[in-house]
Amino acid sequence: MFLKRSTGDGDDPTQTSRSPLLKMRHPIRTVHLLPGRVRFNAPILVGRASDAERVRGALIRIQGVNRVEVDGRTGSVLILFDDTRLEAEILFAALIRLLGLEKELNRTPKSLLRREGWEALQAMNRGVYDTTNGLIDLYSAAGILAGAAALNHLVIRHISLPGMLLSAWLVLNTRGKH
Repeated sequence: MFLKRSTGDGDDPTQTSRSPLLKMRHPIRTVHLLPGRVRFNAPILVGRASDAERVRGALIRIQGVNRVEVDGRTGSVLILFDDTRLEAEILFAALIRLLGLEKELNRTPKSLLRREGWEALQAMNRGVYDTTNGLIDLYSAAGILAGAAALNHLVIRHISLPGMLLSAWLVLNTRGKH
């Protein structure tokens, strides 16, 4: 069922594969890969002992898997397997499937810079909100500042407020009078 693809003549069976699947860092990361031994890190398992045990039980039933250790405290998944019958990519795919992470593979992960920037922005927003006792938040302040900048731009270009009001009045009052 989960048989290894033939390597063909001349291929070194001890050479480990580093396919794009095993190079992924999200949602599961391959920590190390040796012939017959692979360790994955699955953060989704952290603090979920029952899921860790369920994954261990399912992986050990795959033909060619000799031993499985799953640590629900760290998310570590160690699999010892017969590398003449299985490939690590199959085990990676099985782990993805068991954890229901198929949709995560298509999602573009957020970079560390993006995550940290978003958290900093949220912290600043909370600080403005708390400082003003809920009167305004960072996003409202940004809108007000943008409006003030636009108004400042109009003033610098010497378009006076009465001139703007007169122009608006003329536009509104000349509609339909042609």
